[in-house]
Amino acid sequence: MTAWDDGLPDKAKAAMSRATDKEKESALKDATSFIDTEFKFRGEKQSNFQALSWPRKNAFFDDGSPIHGVPDPIKEATNLLAGFMLGNVPMDIAAMAHLFAILSPVIVDETKHLEPFWIEITHNLRD
Repeated sequence: MTAWDDGLPDKAKAAMSRATDKEKESALKDATSFIDTEFKFRGEKQSNFQALSWPRKNAFFDDGSPIHGVPDPIKEATNLLAGFMLGNVPMDIAAMAHLFAILSPVIVDETKHLEPFWIEITHNLRD
């Protein structure tokens, strides 16, 4: 089983810092596309004509406050994923766990029934 790796964000940052502007732009586009298509977000698109999932309407954080514009978790996860791509970090359970941890405030939680399973996996990854 893949172990939790606290060093993955540092690897991503290092890869981003070494990349050229053109490489960063390409990786950010790919990361945006991946996140936009692989996650289900709270609320709904502001317009049927917008290409990407954000900004959204009727989207709220757990505390009830509205989510405006493109929220920080989307920006942070996109940068992290772009760094993973540039640094050739495998998209294994540990890498995906970092993305889910960042995106959890803005994604739809359809996994409540899986909570005991995820707790066990996370516990095993950290051991």
